[in-house]
Amino acid sequence: MFELQALSLWIIIAGFAASAAVIGVAGTMLAARADVLADRIGWGEALVGAVLLGGSTSLPGILTSVVAAAQGYPSLSIANAVGGIAVQTAFLAVADFFYRRVNLEHAAASATNLSQGSLLVALLAVPLAASAGPDWTLLGVHPATVIILGGYSYGIYLVRLARDEPMWFPRRTRDTQDEAAEKADKENGKGGGASRLDRIPLSRVWAEFGLLAAAVAVAGLGVAEMVDADRFVIATTILMVGVLLLGLLRREKIGPGGIGFESVTILVLYVAASLVMALA
Repeated sequence: MFELQALSLWIIIAGFAASAAVIGVAGTMLAARADVLADRIGWGEALVGAVLLGGSTSLPGILTSVVAAAQGYPSLSIANAVGGIAVQTAFLAVADFFYRRVNLEHAAASATNLSQGSLLVALLAVPLAASAGPDWTLLGVHPATVIILGGYSYGIYLVRLARDEPMWFPRRTRDTQDEAAEKADKENGKGGGASRLDRIPLSRVWAEFGLLAAAVAVAGLGVAEMVDADRFVIATTILMVGVLLLGLLRREKIGPGGIGFESVTILVLYVAASLVMALA
């Protein structure tokens, strides 16, 4: 791995700032293209957000965890992967500040999002349980690894079923996002009409999405941090996602500070966990 310690502090700071700027610009463009793909390939925003957008923006963490594991730092690998989930969950609360119309979880409540959150909690519980169990491996691979991969694949299938064949519906309000209505408005020229991205070929959207994902991945390696304390990080992340699920179910319109109770709680949990990790 490249030794950053050999560089001067100012070069490291400049590299960090440049990487953050690339993520800020490319990430924004990536989200716009993901929105277009959600409409044009028919997956829906929640599923595209989980699989395509979530996967591409997680590339830096994935690469970092793989490299750390390959170099013999298992704790570093796990903490980086799970810590990334905790950070993204915390930034949902930050996003709530910028979605000023109503609490973000109220507008985004759907069977798909609830299914994704439940899947995440289930998958996070697997390594936590495995760490307390016997150290069994087959060809050097722990059974928990197979369970997580299989569980994710089947879970995404269930998430798609929750979108295509829902058996539960959130009560609609004027602030609830309606993807079908938004798509119809775009096609009919309402709500601002179609954007430039809606008019370009689908192959080009895919190509731009791939290039932006690569840019985010490379830039993300420049700002990645890795920490220790696996079980604490996993347990805290499960708690944060659990609070998020409660927020999606409760659907509070306006809470403390103009956001939802779950956003405030998630931020408090993240800050408290960060302090505990720093002091420990």
